[in-house]
Amino acid sequence: PYKVLPDPKGGEVLVSSWSDGEVARHAGDGSLLQRITVGAHTTDMVWQGPRLWVAAAHTNSVFALVRGKDGALQVQQRLS
Repeated sequence: PYKVLPDPKGGEVLVSSWSDGEVARHAGDGSLLQRITVGAHTTDMVWQGPRLWVAAAHTNSVFALVRGKDGALQVQQRLS
């Protein structure tokens, strides 16, 4: 893990995994809800409104993740 970030709406915690290149979405009790693959060496994350911005250091890219209707996060955009 590189960074732990609480969901601004509460109830969930997001963890960036540097070694796996993904973001793990956990419920408040710690159970795994979802793994979202982004890019190698996933590091910093920040919420901006409805978007979760995730930096992937090895790819020199930043990914924008948004929630679908089911609440799951999905990659919406990749900036290089």
